[in-house]
Amino acid sequence: MNTLNLAATTLCACCIVCSLLTLLIPQERMKKVLNLVLSLFLLCSLILPVKSLLSDIKLDYEINNKYSDFSFSQEEYNKAIMQKTADNLVLCADHLLKNEGIEADNIRLSLKISEGESIYVSNIIIYISRDIDNRKQDIESIIYRNFSKEPKIIIEEG
Repeated sequence: MNTLNLAATTLCACCIVCSLLTLLIPQERMKKVLNLVLSLFLLCSLILPVKSLLSDIKLDYEINNKYSDFSFSQEEYNKAIMQKTADNLVLCADHLLKNEGIEADNIRLSLKISEGESIYVSNIIIYISRDIDNRKQDIESIIYRNFSKEPKIIIEEG
């Protein structure tokens, strides 16, 4: 924006100077030459600020990828995706149970990849304490509604 203001100010100053010079020059041959020189001067005073404005724009873009030095095999990549998905689903299941007032001691989830390369939940194990044994049906209902899989509920002693 500062460059644009500078360009406008320069152009206005050049126009004023050119107008004053044309008033001072007599009406003879000299006026035609001076008009040519002043026109070129005005044109340069318009082009130079635009050129400097365009030179400030950076068109090159450097990609800064912190993982570009690492190369993962497809198997390692799939394993990392499966682990992250399982972690997120465990957090989701824990959150769903906590919303119903059920505190699970531990939740374990197994995932598999189908032939169509989609991930599905193959096994859910929920560890609960004996004092919430009476909420076992609620837990099964919540998990089945959200994961379409019957959980295995293990009651821990103590």
